[in-house]
Amino acid sequence: MLGYYDYCGPALGEAVTRKDKIGKIIVHADGLIGGMIQYFKNGAIWATIELNQFYGSYLAGKILYELVLAGKDKWEAVLKEYVPDWPKNKTIDPGFGWVTREKFDVKPWPELAWIKTLDEYAKDYPEAWKVITAKA
Repeated sequence: MLGYYDYCGPALGEAVTRKDKIGKIIVHADGLIGGMIQYFKNGAIWATIELNQFYGSYLAGKILYELVLAGKDKWEAVLKEYVPDWPKNKTIDPGFGWVTREKFDVKPWPELAWIKTLDEYAKDYPEAWKVITAKA
């Protein structure tokens, strides 16, 4: 089953759990939100594409702020802080990747910056994880 919006993940996870279909139906949801965590842990959800809006938006804002402060003649130096071989490599990882329930030995498709398990994601993006798991 595929959920196209972040709110679909918890709904599909709950449906699979209630109907006792864990391991029989594979759920892939888009967008990692706190309501999905319990279903990752119980096996109802296997993966999600994570846009990591918190990290991506924060990083974009931080870089733009630093560029403004530095002035146009120092932009290259600012960007080198984020991509060591700038300007040859002009890709800054905004946190777009695939979060999986368990480790898979697969080659990511070109659009993905990374593939991480839920635990790896929590460790690598602690600030985003705090936001995702915060109680409302």
